[in-house]
Amino acid sequence: MVNTPRAENNKQNPETSLHEELLKEAKSIYQDYCTLHSSTTIRKPLGVVINLKNYRSQLIFSNTPVLLPNELFITLKQLESRT
Repeated sequence: MVNTPRAENNKQNPETSLHEELLKEAKSIYQDYCTLHSSTTIRKPLGVVINLKNYRSQLIFSNTPVLLPNELFITLKQLESRT
C-alpha cells in the first residue's frame, strides 16, 4: 500500500500530541486557579510552567521565568485561547 500525502496528514506527530496534552494540563491548572479565586479579585498569571517529564507545574505571576532544561512556559494568551 502506498502512503498518500493525505494519509500521512492524518497521522499525528508525537511532539504535537505532547504539546497539546501539556496545553490541556496547563489550561486545567489555570481554570482551577480562576475557579478557586472567583469570589475575589485575582491577579492574572503570566502563564504556567510545566515540567515535560513529570508534569509538575506552577503558575507564574512576575517576570518571565527562567526555565530548567525539561520545562515549558505556556503563556496566558495560549491558556485563554479557544483552541
